[in-house]
Amino acid sequence: MPSSIMPRVDLHVHSRYSDRPTNFFLKKMKAPESLTEPEAAYRLAKRRGMDFFALTDPDTLAGYGELAHHGDVIPACETTVAFPEDDCKLRLLLFGLNEAQLQHVLTYRGNICQVRDYLLAEDIFHVVATPLEVLSGRLGPDHIERLLLLFDHFETRSGGRHERTNDFMTALLDSLTPDFTAALQKKWGIEPANAKPWQKG
Repeated sequence: MPSSIMPRVDLHVHSRYSDRPTNFFLKKMKAPESLTEPEAAYRLAKRRGMDFFALTDPDTLAGYGELAHHGDVIPACETTVAFPEDDCKLRLLLFGLNEAQLQHVLTYRGNICQVRDYLLAEDIFHVVATPLEVLSGRLGPDHIERLLLLFDHFETRSGGRHERTNDFMTALLDSLTPDFTAALQKKWGIEPANAKPWQKG
């Protein structure tokens, strides 16, 4: 039964279309991240009480294509983007986009700032996925500071990450102040995603 207070939604789910894992051991075994059929993932989410659902397979809307006949499924995917100066990689979750928009994102993803600007221009809702995950061994404080200016929404409740990591990211975002984000803007010269960059979702 749908919640009368706030809809429940699972926004980060992988299916058999997640066939290019980032996990070291899965890469070595040449195994996909998931073997789950899209319809099976959808049915499980509904059994768990989700009002809405999104498959976020990397760089593809193919899983969504199998579920598009359900009115409560959101078109979505995950993509990896990079800081151009050192190729530090991070993942973004993208929601409500179409195939043409996805292809545009893929042409820009070597430059995280260009990706961010395109997503804002196209009004594509986006979230930094597992922001403290080290994908390329380069993530450091300077990258985190710039992420706080570039993006408004961060994944802070990931079932695939340790609870301490989730709690730390939540505490960091909750501790932001106007003075601190103003200092970051002066330091990095980055135009924030909105007028109140200390308020995160």
